[in-house]
Amino acid sequence: MVRHEIAIDDEHEARRLADLAAALIPRFASRPERDPRAPQNLTPISGLESQLRHRLGDGLMLYRALRIALG
Repeated sequence: MVRHEIAIDDEHEARRLADLAAALIPRFASRPERDPRAPQNLTPISGLESQLRHRLGDGLMLYRALRIALG
């Protein structure tokens, strides 16, 4: 289930955009062999999570740094 919000007063345009989103979003569904949360997790989200994990570095070091910073 996906929730979309749009700020358009024209009901017909809002429906057209909702139909377009409903047609396009399934293309981004992940596959079970790549992501155990498939198809709920969209491929771009999975890629973003991987990129963030890479940029943040070692999770244990980050956890320790946060604990020290927070006292």
